Amino acid sequence: MAMSRKVRMQHPQYRVAFVFGGGLALSLLCALLINRIEVLGVWPDIPTLYVLFFTIFGNPKGRYGPCMAIGFMRDLLSGGPLGTYAILYGLVNRFLSPRRQMLFRENPVTQMMLAAFVVFGVNMAYHASMVIVGAGIGWSNATEHSLRIAAVTGPLMPFMSFGMILLFAKLNIARLPGGNYNV
Repeated sequence: MAMSRKVRMQHPQYRVAFVFGGGLALSLLCALLINRIEVLGVWPDIPTLYVLFFTIFGNPKGRYGPCMAIGFMRDLLSGGPLGTYAILYGLVNRFLSPRRQMLFRENPVTQMMLAAFVVFGVNMAYHASMVIVGAGIGWSNATEHSLRIAAVTGPLMPFMSFGMILLFAKLNIARLPGGNYNV
């Protein structure tokens, strides 16, 4: 009996709610509200932080699909080439997943730096996809724009992590060996 309970606890809890509910809510929030709050002429890239949080803290079982699902929800509301964010978020997961244990992921400074790096990379790659379809803004403008988005978004990662960890505690979501949360 104890063995079946342990196996059941390893299955991600509330994943569908966090992926579809949270991903859709953040995508809508960014599409409708966040773009009205400008800092340095840009708005924060909150969905990328959400994907990054699940990549570095989520249950190791099946994070790739949920990251792509969040990206696809963002694609539907972005007006850009369909599938771009889904592919980019999948690549973020594939690149960072094997390196999760090497990161000091509990450290707020590491979280900010990692978030800034990932946000910059995702936004530059998105601008590259816009160039491919003929709607680019130029590489120097894209680089400057992506750097500003990274500078605005990076410092928000510790707050995202803190809020999500508090929510997990409220929902009694287990912390797995290795520091991952069972979502």
